[in-house]
Amino acid sequence: MQQSGLLDDTTPEIVRAATGFGGGIAGSRNICGIITGAVIAIGLKRGRTTPDGDRETSRDLAKELLEKFEERYGSLDCGKLVEPFEDFSSKERSEFCRMMTQQVGDEMESMLAEEK
Repeated sequence: MQQSGLLDDTTPEIVRAATGFGGGIAGSRNICGIITGAVIAIGLKRGRTTPDGDRETSRDLAKELLEKFEERYGSLDCGKLVEPFEDFSSKERSEFCRMMTQQVGDEMESMLAEEK
């Protein structure tokens, strides 16, 4: 797997803002934080810059990413994704989430490159 360079320009503020995404948003096991972060990253790269700007480009990319993620992993829900792991704090679960994060980053990088 390649190392994604999608957000090489990530600032400490972006990292700080994403802190609560883990565990399906603040550990709630709802929508996967990877997806939330990915949609924000798409917006940073292809989102509108004014209130009346183009929404469709970013929305279409986000929808495509959601569909691919759900097709690949079977759910967008953190609780379902990590169900096979008895211990949420286990190394195996953590590695699984890191692998998904890398795959989503690679997928986004590909999608955004095609979109240019």
